[in-house]
Amino acid sequence: MTTLLLLALALTTVFLTTRTYRIHKRLRAIQNAVQQGQMLLIEESQPFLDRLGLEPLQRSINDLIDANRRQHQSERSHVEQIRATLGNIREAVLIVDEDNFVRLANDAFGQLLGRSLPAIGRRLESLVQGAEFF
Repeated sequence: MTTLLLLALALTTVFLTTRTYRIHKRLRAIQNAVQQGQMLLIEESQPFLDRLGLEPLQRSINDLIDANRRQHQSERSHVEQIRATLGNIREAVLIVDEDNFVRLANDAFGQLLGRSLPAIGRRLESLVQGAEFF
């Protein structure tokens, strides 16, 4: 009887360890996909995912990653359109954020400063010296 009980305990331990490993592996895959902005692949026969509520989570994460990717593509498109427009303006144009970092500047701004240094990503104070600019 003791041997049978030990065998049952060993089988239960193996089963739970295997199941825990599979869940941990899937959660790691979810974490990596989110960090890298990649879609998660959903394997067809994983009923344990559905029982644990991981499959709906996985689908939701895929939807969020896809929406985030579309938003970034849209933002990049808008920035490129603004840059193209700024490139055709003769007047100096400078766009800074709330922390005084330059986000966009056209060539006329560089000519105004007499420099060809890239302004984007630098603080405004590092580009212009003197009170007449402020």
